[in-house]
Amino acid sequence: RYYLGKFEWHGGNKSLAMKHWQISAAAGHDGSLHRIKEGFMNGFVTKDEYAHALRAHQKVRNDAQSEERERYAAIHLSG
Repeated sequence: RYYLGKFEWHGGNKSLAMKHWQISAAAGHDGSLHRIKEGFMNGFVTKDEYAHALRAHQKVRNDAQSEERERYAAIHLSG
């Protein structure tokens, strides 16, 4: 999705690029979140869209981190 966003951005379709990056950011991609932040700062994304992307990105990152901790604990700490 990140590269689809770049393709659309360079093709002049800023709105579609932002949508691709919102989806990618919601999946935890840091670069897409950065692009959305830039889009917000330049008026391509609303404050609500940016806030939604931030929350979705953070949730996915937190969920992944918790799963990794649980797997580590199950493997290395069960003794």
